[in-house]
Amino acid sequence: QPAFAIDATEPSEGPPMDGFEFLRRVRQEALLVDDILVADDIDPRDYDNHRSLYVDIEKCVPAPIGLEAPQEWVDHVLNQFDKIRTEVENMENTFEKDTKIPNCNDEQGWKTYCIGRTPLASSQKLPFLHSIIPLDELTLHKLIVYHVKWMHNDEFTKERAMWIYALLSRLQKPPPPHVASSLRDLLVYCCKVRAKMDNREHPLLSSVNIIIALTEVYFGQGDQF
Repeated sequence: QPAFAIDATEPSEGPPMDGFEFLRRVRQEALLVDDILVADDIDPRDYDNHRSLYVDIEKCVPAPIGLEAPQEWVDHVLNQFDKIRTEVENMENTFEKDTKIPNCNDEQGWKTYCIGRTPLASSQKLPFLHSIIPLDELTLHKLIVYHVKWMHNDEFTKERAMWIYALLSRLQKPPPPHVASSLRDLLVYCCKVRAKMDNREHPLLSSVNIIIALTEVYFGQGDQF
């Protein structure tokens, strides 16, 4: 819809004398141009090798019989997580930023800070509030991506799951695309870990199911979303 009422007077010769005269000339030139223009010096075949490739997204491996978390249990986990997120948000101004933490781009420094110098469970550190709450958004996103990568490269442990849980308690919805992609990778990985378990007494089953519930349902990375 036009912003100005321009009369039908033909534009005069020479440079436009005011803004309305300029707009008349723009309108006249637009009337002389076809609605659709097709370039005749472009070969469509030149773009055959530059098309976007279809990427097949890896599906989640179904849980073995008896190892999938009951819906009531999942609902309880999600409700508790929601409450924890609210409590953590209310404490954001309680803690000052730790000046000893690594730079957000120092992946090895963060790995040592979070996990210790060896991947053994006995050496892994826990995610205390004073470490999690003061994190800025950029560092938080980096740490989530780092932890998913480390879990892939090493193994799933309860301590790793605790770090993921704590970091996700600070993550705003919806997450940025690169973080969402990492969460999807984490979900697929956790489903594979669960698929290798053979009984409900496995010591890591609850931790795995919690991370699956958060990534699949709470952050919407499941196959059905």
